Amino acid sequence: CGFDGHDCDDYNLVSLIRGKCGGKDLSKLGDNICDGWPYISEECGYDDGDCFDVIKDHNETYPDCKVADPLKVNNTFCDAAYNTFDCKSDGGDCQSHKNILEDLFKNMGGEYWSQNENWNTSFHVCYWQGVGCKNGNDVSTLTLSDNNLTGTIPISLGELPLESLTLNGSSTEIMGTIPESLCLQRELVLDVPGVKLAQTCILSELYHSTNGDDWLDKTGWNDGADVCEWGKIECNANKEIIKINLNKNNLNGKIPASIVDLGMLEELNVHGNSLTGICPEKLCNLESVNCGKHRAPTCGDCLSDEGDASDCNGDCIWNWNEKTCNYPATGQSVNCGKHRASTCGGCPLGKGESWCGGECLWHKSTRTCNSHSPRCGGHDAPECSECPIDPNTGEDYGGWLCNGLCTWNSTAKSCNTKSSQHSGVSCGYHTASTCDECPFDPNTKEPIDGASWCKGQCTWYKEHQRCYKAPFKCGGHNAPTCSECPFDSTNNNTAPGGWWCNGECLWDLSTKTCNAKSSENPGIFCGKYLHATSCDKCLIDPNTDQPMDGLTFCGGENGDCVFDSNTNTCNAKAGVNCGYHSATTCSECPYTPKEKQLIGESWCKGQCSWSGTECMPTP
Repeated sequence: CGFDGHDCDDYNLVSLIRGKCGGKDLSKLGDNICDGWPYISEECGYDDGDCFDVIKDHNETYPDCKVADPLKVNNTFCDAAYNTFDCKSDGGDCQSHKNILEDLFKNMGGEYWSQNENWNTSFHVCYWQGVGCKNGNDVSTLTLSDNNLTGTIPISLGELPLESLTLNGSSTEIMGTIPESLCLQRELVLDVPGVKLAQTCILSELYHSTNGDDWLDKTGWNDGADVCEWGKIECNANKEIIKINLNKNNLNGKIPASIVDLGMLEELNVHGNSLTGICPEKLCNLESVNCGKHRAPTCGDCLSDEGDASDCNGDCIWNWNEKTCNYPATGQSVNCGKHRASTCGGCPLGKGESWCGGECLWHKSTRTCNSHSPRCGGHDAPECSECPIDPNTGEDYGGWLCNGLCTWNSTAKSCNTKSSQHSGVSCGYHTASTCDECPFDPNTKEPIDGASWCKGQCTWYKEHQRCYKAPFKCGGHNAPTCSECPFDSTNNNTAPGGWWCNGECLWDLSTKTCNAKSSENPGIFCGKYLHATSCDKCLIDPNTDQPMDGLTFCGGENGDCVFDSNTNTCNAKAGVNCGYHSATTCSECPYTPKEKQLIGESWCKGQCSWSGTECMPTP
């Protein structure tokens, strides 16, 4: 009765709660927030009354849904235990039982099952062959033994409130692992031989088989977080469990046989608990080698009955000739990504790009697996002169296979080692002596598509139909060379002239040409729009040589020059930054440079501050 709706003495309530709600954070009780399970329980006084309204609303909406924690119903997360008819599929958070079974039928070749009576029909799912229900509506068991099941178990199957799942039999060929959703946070009898459990499932099975609810420390276990974040668990960089330390943690029961499916497990410490039964035999082989995806006593034991190179990794190396898994000689193996081999060339074994990774790189043009920095770029060779020869076919591809540490001489038709004098350029997919040569076939010198073959260190300019090593930044746009900055290629090559010669380029007033900046002639930034050879040139129109307004074109926060309003000259910066313009001193900032008209506070910024009556240097 909710302790008579709080009418009863608080002391009696607290005494009752402390007696039955022990081990919980009592500060959460009566804090006007419904904290959910276990505080919502009767033993905790329904969170000291904080959950009365939640329980009332739940009972009105789902009158037949008897659950421990109403907050989990219709909270956007599917809780399989509440995916029942009475709870209306967890308030809509879960798929209907029919939709889930239809997923199973589709994923696992249901049309070829030997026993599929009523499946995918209008019959209620409880009448589908192999499906068991309780309460007349809720799927609780699935028994599909010797039923020609093939494929993977759908993740959605974990949304069913199953108590047992049987997918055994000689005709069953299930791939992948048993989804985590099938075992997390609940006990489930699984009979799916030959299919490994996901790590979460294995730990969940360990939790339930050793009475995990009574563990002294169960931090993170079965709470939905990544298993590597669970207490007492240590993982490697690949998120594979390598250590489990449950020493003196009040474990009661048996260690499940599935623990051996933690293939990278190196240490299991369960000392000081009340365990029974026999330790799974394979755990005795923990002093073993790393096979990549699992461990074994020796490299020779890494292979399964149908094992191939993918089972031989980690500390071991696959011998392609003898089809054996061995300890590698020091320095005699490379990491292919998912396995190891003596050289990158031995990684693919006919499987192509998918088997060439790790320390090796797949080159599509030659369809070979090479070290990341092969001599020829796409493959390796003893000398640059041998690069043009395809290592697989023996065919001579000339300059197309001369890349990497080598460069192609199109005149001599030879592949040579790069040097400081002959470094060449990367065109993206091949090399050339200069960017101009990139759009030409290195062997025939015939033109090829410029946009496709002018990449790497070079840039293709459509309007010029040329390949350049690098564009010059003209200030507001780019051009292949500084000399082309003053021309608008998008408007019939009209010539804005010196106004478009900025950035990395500099306008020469005397010759009316745009040239690259140099250490001898770095130029200056006038402050707002233009670059010039010196500050005094900032007041001269770069095209007409007519004088320009000093306040507009000389000065500014980032400029190298400052405008002197007394002499009407633009000088190298020695004055102050007024914010939007420059002046000799802060006291001159608020005045227009020519008319000496007072503007006031809005012109006193930058290095200066307005005091109310005058412009002063900012302290």
